[in-house]
Amino acid sequence: MRLTDAECRARFAAARVAHLATAGADGAPR
Repeated sequence: MRLTDAECRARFAAARVAHLATAGADGAPR
């Protein structure tokens, strides 16, 4: 499926925030 640049950017940002939140809870650098 094809995503627009804005949608791709928004999804990447959301996934990154979620990953950072879980990683931060574990105390991992990334």
